[in-house]
Amino acid sequence: LTGGNFGDIRMLKPGAVARNMTKSKKIDDLTFKSRVSFIKIDCQGFDYKVIMGAENTINKHRPTVVVEWEEHMANYHGDTLDKLKGCLSRLNYNIEHLLWSDWICTPKT
Repeated sequence: LTGGNFGDIRMLKPGAVARNMTKSKKIDDLTFKSRVSFIKIDCQGFDYKVIMGAENTINKHRPTVVVEWEEHMANYHGDTLDKLKGCLSRLNYNIEHLLWSDWICTPKT
């Protein structure tokens, strides 16, 4: 952690040395007892990869998704906004800029 900002913990590239490790799971690996209606993603540049790990859940439940997209952090992981838009388009979603770095993604009807 830098500067005491606990909201700025980041995923590292494979092979990078981390001081603290935690396990992560794909959203698609979780079991939901009811319909998923909303997903908020704020993953410090790892947002595209979160969407990729939630494709089945998104296809099944068709939730509204809000993504906080920070281009410079996404670039660190080799991702771009165009890449995110393409993925959401394949999932049959609209994506619109909401405010600042937030984007709202809604199922096409």
